[in-house]
Amino acid sequence: MNGFEEETGFKISGVINTSLQNLIKKFQEFSALEQTGKADSRTWASLLTSCGDTSRPAIACDCATIITDDNVEVLKNNGYKYVGRYLSGYVGNGVNKALSTEELQILFNNGIRVFPIHQGSANYSAYFTEENAVKDAESAYEYAEKLHLQFGAIIYFAVDCDLMDYQITSLILPYFKKLYSTFMTKSRGKYRVGVYGTRNLCTRVCNAGYACSSFVGNISTGWSGNLGFKMPDNWALDQFTTTKISSNGRTIEIDKDGFSGQYEGISQEYFEFDNCYDERDDIGSSFIFINRSETPLPVYSLKEHYNHPIVTAGSQFVTAGEKIGEIKPNDFYVFIGLKDPAYDTIHRVIFNDGKDTKYGFINGYPDEPPISETDNRKRNYYHKPLYHEPFSRVNFNPETKKYFTDTSQNSIEFQINKPVVFFDTIGNYEGTLKEGDKVNKL
Repeated sequence: MNGFEEETGFKISGVINTSLQNLIKKFQEFSALEQTGKADSRTWASLLTSCGDTSRPAIACDCATIITDDNVEVLKNNGYKYVGRYLSGYVGNGVNKALSTEELQILFNNGIRVFPIHQGSANYSAYFTEENAVKDAESAYEYAEKLHLQFGAIIYFAVDCDLMDYQITSLILPYFKKLYSTFMTKSRGKYRVGVYGTRNLCTRVCNAGYACSSFVGNISTGWSGNLGFKMPDNWALDQFTTTKISSNGRTIEIDKDGFSGQYEGISQEYFEFDNCYDERDDIGSSFIFINRSETPLPVYSLKEHYNHPIVTAGSQFVTAGEKIGEIKPNDFYVFIGLKDPAYDTIHRVIFNDGKDTKYGFINGYPDEPPISETDNRKRNYYHKPLYHEPFSRVNFNPETKKYFTDTSQNSIEFQINKPVVFFDTIGNYEGTLKEGDKVNKL
């Protein structure tokens, strides 16, 4: 009962009313259980132990076995749609467990998505040094490039041992800080960092900003990091038991994983950016952006001319066609810069919608088309979608909705509203700005 109260904030009264049923459904939905609204044994198991009911069905798993044409039917016939596979390495008896482009194609051809895992040894506390962080980041990037992983892929870096909270502070956070900075510098945001470990470890690493997704090792019920800790809000996968599955005389040992749907792995080979352009595009340069707003950014298949009732000079454009996906909060995307952005606030982007890499068009500004030619020109001077950035313009009065007039172009200040990573002029990761920090527009 204490576990339920801690997870939900609802004090137990002994009465099963509509309010309690809704809370139970909410917990079941968060835990990827059937939403019955009943305090059944499977729900209680998820509250009482980290692994929950190990007999529950799963559509995701991870394994050290290389998937081939001979054994892929074992996964398919047992209902598995997502599989975690290692970028490199060997199992204890020296058998290779590394993912290959051939294996990826077999999985993709059979409709199975992949979430990549990187693990050195990472199974004892002394492993987690800044030196090993650099090695792991560089190794993961090299294997990701060799395998042609698609843009936006999350690579889960493993912490395969139980560490106390003070060790997370002294060892794991410095390790992931170095790993994250090295990986971001190498990949320029092309791939993302995830973390595998206990509930407490995943939560702390993600809260520090060094990973964006949690693969939780709930299988280890006695580990301190799983005792009394809630599941991370951003959990994507929940490893809860080891078992063997068989079909047509073939057998594979797997770890069954709960699946929240917050990340669905990859289903494509490398996405060629050159395929996104056509000869009519006046392409300048490309940037990796992050959606730092609180809402998803809709992406459309087309852009088309718009006849503005007031503005007659230049070209006006709007997004058009079907909505092909969304760039979720904190997701990376490639912003295709235009050589001449005047009068065109519709921008081509490349993004990963959680399933596949796509390209389309976004509206550079969230408000209505400009009401005057002067406003239009002014707005297009800042042609990047600034409303995405976690900044507030300091010399802007939100009550009057007017900018102060006693500032020059070079003295405009912005205040950071939430943590944001920053890079040097050649793309090396420098650090993270904190809430309240101020920056100048140069």
